[in-house]
Amino acid sequence: MGDWLSEMTMTVHGSGKVKQKPTKSTNGTTSLEDRKKNAMYADTFIQCLEPAIPNLVKNKTKLAVNAGASDTELLAEVVVDMLEKAGAGHLKVAWIEGDDVTGQVNSLIKKGEKFESLMHGKKLEEWGMEPICAQAYLGGLCIAEAFRQGADIVLGGRLADAAPVIGAAA
Repeated sequence: MGDWLSEMTMTVHGSGKVKQKPTKSTNGTTSLEDRKKNAMYADTFIQCLEPAIPNLVKNKTKLAVNAGASDTELLAEVVVDMLEKAGAGHLKVAWIEGDDVTGQVNSLIKKGEKFESLMHGKKLEEWGMEPICAQAYLGGLCIAEAFRQGADIVLGGRLADAAPVIGAAA
């Protein structure tokens, strides 16, 4: 299990994702290597995973982490690529989505929701800023389901701190 994210890193990754401008090559697609240059996942996870791959295979170890931040799908592609290059392409990788709730929050704001701070009592509009991203904490049952469906590695974005432990235990 691993926990790579904090509220601060989620803010950095979330705002970074919004600021990105998609680029396409002349054939209309962007290579994995080019997309990795602006990735909004915890790249330190990749540094930790690479030397661990042989042990994951040898020990048949399952892995659940929240390193996806705001680019969990891209992280899954990168991990699959790493596994294939390491001769471990047989490991199944799952990624969890649903933590990006920017659209839902913006919709609720348009409907009049005030989003009052539990800490300060201030309403969102009193802060004088527009939200650029919103993420919800997901729990461990989605991790448990991914393992039940055969995943060896489960990648999440914004997960509750205990979610990888709960998911593996379930």
